[in-house]
Amino acid sequence: MKKRVLRYLNGTRNTSIMYQAYGFPITGSTDTSWNEDETGKPRSAYVYMLSKAAISWKSTAQQPISLSTCEAEYLALTEGMKEGKWLKSFIGELGFHEYCPEELQPYCDNQSAIKLIEDPMCHQRSKHIDLKCLFARNDIENKQFKVSYLPIEDMIA
Repeated sequence: MKKRVLRYLNGTRNTSIMYQAYGFPITGSTDTSWNEDETGKPRSAYVYMLSKAAISWKSTAQQPISLSTCEAEYLALTEGMKEGKWLKSFIGELGFHEYCPEELQPYCDNQSAIKLIEDPMCHQRSKHIDLKCLFARNDIENKQFKVSYLPIEDMIA
């Protein structure tokens, strides 16, 4: 693992994040890699951008382990929405309300996860999903978020 990190750092030493004074609002993307690492656990990731620059991001192994790609994407979307809610509050407290739209719009590349998060009904195939993730549905109903589909080719997270 140490060699992998050192190789990554060596290969990206000329890479940087540029922040510019554009007036673009906060946007977010979430994604999941399904069963691609040595542990077999899906990885969740999200990234939030402000004025075309990353301001918050995270990639982590999912807990609990998901039983389907839809559930994995749903969990990643939930984590991303929790971060988006905090960012919106934080940026608002700093006085930059113009960068905080009424509804944050995180992007997701899984249409089943989007339908599941927008549908208040519990279905046979989704009733096992952890209740702590259902708070995201409440935020959708309260118009704090509007999840949108974005094809995987265009995904940033």
